[in-house]
Amino acid sequence: MNNNCLFYFHFLLIREHPFNIFFNFFYDNTTNFLKTFKHIKYYIFYIILGILAIYAIVYFSNRLILRRNKLLEEYALTKNKETLQKTMQLEKEKEKADRLLINILPVRIANELKEKGKVDAEFYSSVSVIFTDFTSFSQLSDQLDSELVVNNLDYIFGKFDEICVRNKLEKLKTIGDSHMSVGGIPIRNQTHAIDTALAALEMQQFIQKFYKINPENERWKLRVGINTGEVVAGVVGKRKFAFDIWGDTVNTANRLQSTCESNKINISATTYELLKDFFDVEYRGEISIKYKGPTPMYYLLRIKEEYSNDDEGYRPNKDFWDKYNTLVDYSNLINLDKWISS
Repeated sequence: MNNNCLFYFHFLLIREHPFNIFFNFFYDNTTNFLKTFKHIKYYIFYIILGILAIYAIVYFSNRLILRRNKLLEEYALTKNKETLQKTMQLEKEKEKADRLLINILPVRIANELKEKGKVDAEFYSSVSVIFTDFTSFSQLSDQLDSELVVNNLDYIFGKFDEICVRNKLEKLKTIGDSHMSVGGIPIRNQTHAIDTALAALEMQQFIQKFYKINPENERWKLRVGINTGEVVAGVVGKRKFAFDIWGDTVNTANRLQSTCESNKINISATTYELLKDFFDVEYRGEISIKYKGPTPMYYLLRIKEEYSNDDEGYRPNKDFWDKYNTLVDYSNLINLDKWISS
């Protein structure tokens, strides 16, 4: 019994020894800590895994967004380039259309048509109309090759167009072998009769040079008729525009051309009154024309010798232009400059 009590006492001493107490405490707390740490480790792992997943989502989303933005930029650039090309092409087509319209209509009339969609008829109290054609053209066209006829007409009328531009005339149209132009339209001026006479003489001089190219060309005998008076001008047509003039002045100019002799310039009495101080003329007498009866006519011969710069009387000299300038209405030129600048 004493031995058992001693053993139990010894056991109590050992169990309640401070070292054992500390060891047991440390062991129990360490085990709990390790268990807690194990849970924390899993938490940290899952947190890191979540962060990596979020980073991956953000990273790939940004890449997708950047790629999409790049594709959108490329698409926008392509569309802008296509739009720019189409715009430039439209501008070129518009320029071509404008040039074509200006070739058909006077510049001011063409601009009015583009702005308003129509052109109002306009009255002109004094203009000079010039008609040209070739004597016996029907017989001439039967005798010559058709291609040669067309080529010659194209060449001659092309030169006549240049002459009209140089002398401030507005070319209106060609009908068969007839070429029609007018001075004093669309910009009014007081020199239109002189401008028309200078153009007629230059046309006559060109035909003389045309004869020298080939003796066969002498069969192309020019007739010119000029008349001065009032007309109404306007644009007719919906699909094909045409700028034209109407009035008795036009009809008389046509009759003057048809009653003219070959290689001559036939002018009316009203035109003569405006030219007599600058040009030599020859009175023909009164010749009957359709719907008007006997009508006084004159042949325009040349520029007066004192105003001519050559022996033939085709080119005006300085004195001619000094006298010509006294007739110029500079207010119209100012309006013309304003219109051109606008």
